[in-house]
Amino acid sequence: MAFRENVRRHLGDILLFLVLFLGLLVGTILAFLLPGEKASEALFYRDDALLLRIDLVHPEKSVPYEDTEKIEDPSSYGEEVILAYIIQGEMTPMTVALSAEGVAVLESGCPSQYCVGLGYTMDVRRPIVCAYNHVHVEYQGAAAEDSSSGPDIIL
Repeated sequence: MAFRENVRRHLGDILLFLVLFLGLLVGTILAFLLPGEKASEALFYRDDALLLRIDLVHPEKSVPYEDTEKIEDPSSYGEEVILAYIIQGEMTPMTVALSAEGVAVLESGCPSQYCVGLGYTMDVRRPIVCAYNHVHVEYQGAAAEDSSSGPDIIL
């Protein structure tokens, strides 16, 4: 009897909690299912030094900067690879590549291999960060300018 009285007394609170919970659940599911913003350029940085600018729309316009070497035969990393570069991280070299799906770190000497596990992306919501090598990717372009700039995580 006391249980029913408590439910009646707190029915408004229970309904409010359920509505908020369902809204949060639907928002989370949509955030994972809907495609993210796509950028036109991927900028690879080691700390504050720009290592590589990859043009995602016109790959031939990509520009390597300091401590970056272009791989002449990117197909050795797979048929889907359009461009590949070796960039020097803080601790070890890293192999980065461009395919139709976006940019990826293919090889890194970091212990966790988290950056390699991310795979290809050009979604501004999925930043590539290699904390071990102090390397991160920033996206630029019409779609990326609408998003918050800078890395999502600062270590």
